[in-house]
Amino acid sequence: MIGEGAGGGTSAALRGDDAPRAGRLRRPARPARLALPGAAGRPFRTALRETVERLRTLALLYGPDRALAPAPGVREALDAPAGLGPPAAEAFRHHSPERLAELVHDIGGRTGGTGEPAGRNGAAPGPNGAHDRPDRGGTGGREALAALLGDDATVGRLLDEVSPQARAALDELTWGPPSGRVPNARREVRAATARSPIDQLLSRALLAATGEETVVLPREVGPVLRGGRVHRDLSPLPPVLEGPARDPELADRTAAGAGVRVHPRGGGAVRAVERRSAGRAARGRPGRTRSEAVRGPAR
Repeated sequence: MIGEGAGGGTSAALRGDDAPRAGRLRRPARPARLALPGAAGRPFRTALRETVERLRTLALLYGPDRALAPAPGVREALDAPAGLGPPAAEAFRHHSPERLAELVHDIGGRTGGTGEPAGRNGAAPGPNGAHDRPDRGGTGGREALAALLGDDATVGRLLDEVSPQARAALDELTWGPPSGRVPNARREVRAATARSPIDQLLSRALLAATGEETVVLPREVGPVLRGGRVHRDLSPLPPVLEGPARDPELADRTAAGAGVRVHPRGGGAVRAVERRSAGRAARGRPGRTRSEAVRGPAR
């Protein structure tokens, strides 16, 4: 629970229960034209084609081979790679062109002669606040914003501008999951007037609103917060087993005794195993077996 502080009056519960979004399937994913060296090419293309058709049959994937796209809700159900959020161009896709222009301006993008955000060709806004060549779909604004966040120096500067409380909020999302919940996530606030920690992050595009109460950490911001690392702890060795040590022989005897109590004929089965073990030892196959460890309790 993170207090909003001055100007907010509410608290933002950054929880990781909002499913992160996965990357968009892009045009190169055309099964019929995958170029793979050697004999692996044909089997791989066949398997990929079958997989794509299977996903289409399940209504999880749609569109032509050159423009495959996941069905609505699929991204939300998938885990993000390495706990990172979606790319900025994806995270801000629901933002209006006007809001995108404000974000680009506030975090240091190019501006026109009036001091307002420049258009795609650097043109100043017209008399109605629109650019001479408006980007109706907001694609140019997302690209400009993604380019700014893709610069580590820019992200570092933005992080230096926010308060320690805002940094603490980002720390909760740094290593994943990259999404959380805040009240009124789609609030429109400018960097110059942002007061609360969440306002500071939203106004600098360090958090992207993905719903009325959900936010996500853009993928470009995550590696900077992680200090250039992809994973928090990465080791070529398996983790050390923890917990109390158990005597294997004691465990075997306990399990055999439980088996005899559960099944009334278990004692006969244990004695049969003992006879087979004795026969193996007589044939020159020494060695203690599990059945030898249960003689006491079984009787």
